[in-house]
Amino acid sequence: CHDRYRMEAWESSPRRPLPQIAIDCGHYGLHACTIKGKVPSVEDPEPVLREREEERYKAQKEEAAKAEEERLARERREYHDNAEDGEGLHKRPQQNHNSNFVDVDDVKDEKVKVMFEVVEFPSKKKKKKRRKLI
Repeated sequence: CHDRYRMEAWESSPRRPLPQIAIDCGHYGLHACTIKGKVPSVEDPEPVLREREEERYKAQKEEAAKAEEERLARERREYHDNAEDGEGLHKRPQQNHNSNFVDVDDVKDEKVKVMFEVVEFPSKKKKKKRRKLI
């Protein structure tokens, strides 16, 4: 794997890149880490990855809580705005028009006349079977 030409070129080079290896961090996947020191050692990336995930999870929770708080404040504002018009306490919540739900109280009674006509269908004549002569 290491020939003399490569090793001499690496030793004479002013910029020597440090070798990297892939470390399996469980459900975080594979991560490339640099080997450092006279005695080769590698820093474990999993604690840093776990910390980042916890921070991201906290940020998502805070955003969800903030969005819920804004939604509740908006609903309260709409309720109070409608209460000034006298509709606040007895107003029904708006229905989602994309759904197929129909409120029973909103249905109108309609009377329908049903008329039946007698329709005669022509009967088909049965074909007579011919007997085969043997």
